[in-house]
This record gives sequence, C-alpha cells and structure tokens, in this order.
Amino acid sequence: MNRLSTYFNAWVISLFCLTARAQETKSHRWQFHSLNQLGLLEGGSGSAFQMQTVNGIAYKGWFSGIGVGIDNYYFRSIPLFLDIRKNFRLGAGYIFTYGDGGIQFAWLTDRQITDMQNRFWTYSFSNGGYADLGLGYRIVIKNKLAFLLSAGYSYKYSEAKVVINYCPLQEPCDPSHNTYHFNLDRLTFKAGIEF
Repeated sequence: MNRLSTYFNAWVISLFCLTARAQETKSHRWQFHSLNQLGLLEGGSGSAFQMQTVNGIAYKGWFSGIGVGIDNYYFRSIPLFLDIRKNFRLGAGYIFTYGDGGIQFAWLTDRQITDMQNRFWTYSFSNGGYADLGLGYRIVIKNKLAFLLSAGYSYKYSEAKVVINYCPLQEPCDPSHNTYHFNLDRLTFKAGIEF
C-alpha cells in the first residue's frame, strides 16, 4: 500500500499544479455525464481486457462519479470505485487527469475456478483494493458528446486463502492453510465515449 500512496500523492500534487495554470471554462452549470470505456491492461502477468462505466456530475471542469466495470487481469473481478477528474482546455479538446479508488470484488470464471481447485486444495478469494491514476485527452464531438483516450497506472489487490488437503501418508492429516497476497501493478490504456 506504500507504493499506492506514493502514486496517489504524486497525482494530487500534479493535479494542483495543473489547476493553478488552467483556464476557467465557460460553463458553470452542474451537468450529468456518463463515461463508457473499453481498455487494455498490460503487466507482468500478461495482457487483459477491461470495461468501465462511470456516471456522475461535472462542474467548472471538474468531474466526480461512481464507476463499475469488469477487470479480467490475472483473475476476473468487478471494481466499484469513485472517479475524480479535472479537464484542462487545450485547443479544440481537453487534457484531463483522473484518479479512481475503491474496492474490487473477485468474480472468477468457471475456467479459473477449475484451474485453481482440485481434490487436494481449494482457493477462496477475498475482495480487495482497486486504484487507477492517469492522463488523457478528451475530444468534443458535439455538445456533451466526446471521445476519450487515456493512459495510466492501475493497481489491483486481493488475497486468496488456500486449504491444502493433501496427505501423503496414511490419513488422518490436518489440512494446511495458506494465504496468498496478489499485488497486481498494470499499465492501462482506455478509449471511450462521454455523453
């Protein structure tokens, strides 16, 4: 978690620096926005697909919303998170910075369950943490409709409790219990639509 707090602090400092230099937007009304994104996660355990939908309120270049998605990296999970972002005008479009933080619920596929369990051991995944920090570019197509491209760093944490029922000698044997910690660092690339 120490690494995550370092990344978060760097994001907050850069956000304040960029805010100080940003121009004021013309629209000062509260507006509902929906962001729907597809993406690629790339890390030490390979590549995976992700999708997210974030719904929230925009005001004076700021956006805050609640998001949910599907994250297929290493094991399938459903992240539920708070998304905060700031837009900075750049020519015809906007540069934005974003930060997401929340919880991810393990939702293993049938294949993942089959691969991880047999008559000798069973895995039990717990819910864990989720974070995503990055930069992007927002291209306004018409009114509230915009195309989004972003890149960032994403972090997913979970624990798996393993019960091993292997007895090489004559039974009875006591099962052994282990806990595995999954700290998954990934790069994320997303494209989507905002309306």
